Amino acid sequence: MRPHSPAGKKHTLTILVTLVALCTIGYQYTTPTDLYWDENYHIASAQKYLNGIFFMEPHPPLGKLLIAAGEALIDANPEDRDFIKIDYAKTLPSGFSFAGYRLFPVICAVLSVPFFFIFLNGLSAQPLVSFILSLALALDNAFVVHNRAAMLEGIQLFFIFATLAGITSIYRRIEHKTPLSITPYLTGIALGAAVATKATSLIIFAFTIVLIVALWRQRLLLLKLCSQIVLSALSVYLLSWQTHNALGTRIESALPENGFYQASAETRQIIANRDTSSLKAFWPLLRDNLKFFSHYERGVPKLNLCNQSENGSTPLLWPIGGRTINYRWDKKDGATRYTYLVVNPVVWAIGLFGLIASAALWISSILGRCEMPREWKLFAGALLLMWCSYMGVMVSLDRVMYLYHYLIPLSLTLALGAITIPQVRLSALRFTPPAQAIYLLVAGAIFAAFRFYAPLTYGYPLNNEEVSSRALLDAWDLRCPDCDLTNHLARPVCNPKEKRFPQVRIGNIFATDSFQDWGEPIQGLAVEKQEVFVAGKRYETVIGTHANSNLRFPLNKRFTSLRGKAALPDYLTTKQGKAASVIFEIWLDGLQIWASKRLTPQEQMQEFDLSVFGGSLLELRTLDAGDSNNNDHAVWLDTELG
Repeated sequence: MRPHSPAGKKHTLTILVTLVALCTIGYQYTTPTDLYWDENYHIASAQKYLNGIFFMEPHPPLGKLLIAAGEALIDANPEDRDFIKIDYAKTLPSGFSFAGYRLFPVICAVLSVPFFFIFLNGLSAQPLVSFILSLALALDNAFVVHNRAAMLEGIQLFFIFATLAGITSIYRRIEHKTPLSITPYLTGIALGAAVATKATSLIIFAFTIVLIVALWRQRLLLLKLCSQIVLSALSVYLLSWQTHNALGTRIESALPENGFYQASAETRQIIANRDTSSLKAFWPLLRDNLKFFSHYERGVPKLNLCNQSENGSTPLLWPIGGRTINYRWDKKDGATRYTYLVVNPVVWAIGLFGLIASAALWISSILGRCEMPREWKLFAGALLLMWCSYMGVMVSLDRVMYLYHYLIPLSLTLALGAITIPQVRLSALRFTPPAQAIYLLVAGAIFAAFRFYAPLTYGYPLNNEEVSSRALLDAWDLRCPDCDLTNHLARPVCNPKEKRFPQVRIGNIFATDSFQDWGEPIQGLAVEKQEVFVAGKRYETVIGTHANSNLRFPLNKRFTSLRGKAALPDYLTTKQGKAASVIFEIWLDGLQIWASKRLTPQEQMQEFDLSVFGGSLLELRTLDAGDSNNNDHAVWLDTELG
């Protein structure tokens, strides 16, 4: 590999790529002026931090703490109490501003691009190639649209790239025998922050193989480095949890389990004593939060590729951009403004080429079929190990996953491209164009594709034909809201538990493709075909079901409200064996809008009165509350759409 470029050139390219990222990601970041995707959860969590409310979430706390910090810094809203009684924000108050809540996610996403450039240049010592591929990230429509919101991924990617840049810098310093200074500590801090944002950041440890190989004969130095990095990371990770614990001093009884979520008796006593910030309370609180992760995961639905409203996709389709997600749309005067997660096809094609070419070259070099530089084999092997580790985990998960989960492996494929593209020779051509000309053409193609898909990124109006013209691959399932599913690749296998239950209905709206782990749902009776009494009162308007289940009803935007009750029938008090316990959830268009506390036969029923305005698909879910589903008979009572 070539010697490093002059510092001035590197700094200039770093500034340029930062400015591009600022223009693409930071441009009017407060639009759309409504919630989309996981903002509904993260802004609700941020408001709990701002008001000192105890809560539990399925992710580590740092990302949500930064979302709250942005609002605390800017103070763009007169009150931040709109969502402290719910885990899922829905209706925004008049004049609500996203300027604070989206601030740090956007800043981190912007800064992730120059750190990605620093990482690539540290790997390849090819500043121009590194610049083009960092530019590709800043001009990837999926990367931009997802990270312009109060999401966790932009924050996570910033810390991941900072960690990878730090590890690469340590490797280069060892190679050139220059002092390491505080680089190991800064690398550890970035690593701890990445893991404290999302647990998937743990794949970074696969990249540390480059340090292990470099220092295998200097094991004392290797041990010292590992200690500095790991201890710094652990300090940041634990400090994030301590901050989370210390802020949760109050209970909001409207939240699940009367505001205690899945907290143990010990944790409940700590909160009652307002002792959440003490070191003695740290472990019980952390233990309960970590347990909540697995509890939450059990309630996440499985991927259902037969469902027309499914936004999830199989990881096998991610490298080619399948499937896209329509986050938001606003239809007016025959045109629609979209916030749509769709890839830049040129960027993802470069990533796919980098992955395939590097894997082929690496395997060939290991088998002795071709000669590759030792350093290339080390870096390519580490990056391929990270990619395979991440994708292996994704494929093994039983829950639904989404296209934006590929942003981490996408960046790894671009890194593979950065070290592999300079190794590719075009000697077979009669005329070999200058490398600079090729890079200029690639940059132009990336920019042209970004502009073509920009209306879906920034909400410029499009008609149905214009949307259809951007559906490059069938597997993308890129379509207007009222258009039928055309994607056949994205649903090759149907869930064997998916059944049609035409006898189950709300009013005259029948359930469609739904599932239930045990038995079948039934109208008017409990799941064992018994009459339903709750607290001694007989009910006739009943949907009897059994955890775990998911009943789906097509609303087609025809209704504005949903009312009803959730309960367990009285006869369960005489059942032998495990005591029944069920959590009820209501989802609208893939987003949770209501959840009950953990109900037992001795508990009072819970009522709901919810807005479903503009909704297309309603889901009534029952979960086993994390203690197996034996005897978990559940009933939906007096449900009514209005």
